[in-house]
Amino acid sequence: SKATVSVLYWIRRMKPHSLAGCVPVRLTQEERVLQKLLVSALDVSEYTNKVDGSGGYTRQRAITENLYDLYQIMLGLNVNSSKDKGRKMLQKAFEEDRSAKGVMRKCDQWIASIFEIGRRYKRMNPDMMRSEYGKLISLMQDAVQHKTDLTMEINIPVKTVKEVLAHHGLLAVLDDENIAAASTPLEKMDKEELEAAVKNKEQLIKTIAEKYSSGDKEKFEVAELCIRSLDDGNCFLRDNAASLGKMIALLKEYFHPETGSRVNGKYGDISIYSARGGSMLSHSHRSHYYYVLESLTLWRCIMSDIFTLWSVAEEDMLDPSRPYRMRNTGQGTHRLKSAPKTAAAMRSHIANAQKLMGGQWVGSQIVHLGDDDVPNALVFIDKYTQVPRIINPIIKVIEAIDTISELPGQQAYLERKFGSAEDCKVAILQDFFKHAFDGSGDDGGSCIDGRLTSAWNWCSRLHKKPYYHTFLLGGFQGFDGQW
Repeated sequence: SKATVSVLYWIRRMKPHSLAGCVPVRLTQEERVLQKLLVSALDVSEYTNKVDGSGGYTRQRAITENLYDLYQIMLGLNVNSSKDKGRKMLQKAFEEDRSAKGVMRKCDQWIASIFEIGRRYKRMNPDMMRSEYGKLISLMQDAVQHKTDLTMEINIPVKTVKEVLAHHGLLAVLDDENIAAASTPLEKMDKEELEAAVKNKEQLIKTIAEKYSSGDKEKFEVAELCIRSLDDGNCFLRDNAASLGKMIALLKEYFHPETGSRVNGKYGDISIYSARGGSMLSHSHRSHYYYVLESLTLWRCIMSDIFTLWSVAEEDMLDPSRPYRMRNTGQGTHRLKSAPKTAAAMRSHIANAQKLMGGQWVGSQIVHLGDDDVPNALVFIDKYTQVPRIINPIIKVIEAIDTISELPGQQAYLERKFGSAEDCKVAILQDFFKHAFDGSGDDGGSCIDGRLTSAWNWCSRLHKKPYYHTFLLGGFQGFDGQW
């Protein structure tokens, strides 16, 4: 599609050095074992339940005790999974410090590396480690902010492609004339062409790796891993940004800012009025068209730079100079913490989106961060990694409607219910563009955060929509992914 092609063009135009500086390195086989170890330890831990429910001296004690318990579990699992390697690490630590907590402090580099692996894995797999990641960041936050007898350096930077290449003297890989072709996602093509393209790409990756490794096996493996990691990052950005590009294309195809939409002689209007249909905002058709367009454009800008945003969000969460405080935000008790770096990055993306909109902006530009609406950067990054989970199912159903109409009996159903397959598409899109951006689920404002809250509110009411059965026929299973 045109949206996918435009995203691939954007990826090719990106400088490899810039992208490599924020794309995480793919986990090795050994690191995958350690990542599973971390998930297992966090899964049985009740860290946030026990720590965030305490206060004062009791809280400080709860932090120490629960960190101690988690580290014990991790070290025990490591001995069980790695046998001699884990046992020797503990023996060496025990020889240097015979106290239990002293042994853990001597294993600080290993613990920090496990936490880094978990954070790196999460950035490339947002749907995974959902509850475990929250525990991980919370306990790391306490470990760097509160001084205890288990205080140690466990916050190390997440490994990026550029950092790993630089460490092994392989930065020249990013300047190779074929690096873009080796790390750009393949476009849609028929089976035979795809098989040939995959084979050529694999050969290209190995050729580049051999060229700069000079016969060194370790350097060859590092170069190959980094090129594949860059390809992973491009695929991730392509998939997330392309879905928003497709939704923008659908908005422009089926609606017009001045004349609305005419399909089979029917007029499609997306104006909204406060207190009608659950709407908390009032927009004319033209105003709401541009309000939806600017929202989708902003989300696309954010998803195109999600790796950088994830990095600054973690920096804000783990900054010991800005302590958090527990607060009941009306959505439960949260850790309230300012996020200046994340807020600055968001303002930059808003400015970029406004520029793409030709300088016009309909809604508010207020960014909620560190307040009752968005208590901290962790909540922020979690909200925006969910954007593809909202958009992708809708795109898939819209694309499946023509196929559904060809099934026995389904064309008659669509004609009876909506008029035609095209009318069904318009009904879905019209309702989505109206009520996923109507201020509902929020305080009635049009702030940056409120737009996404409204979209999730629309998702929660999908089962009440007249086209819900069409979603089911299109293979819809849910918006929230796998837990």
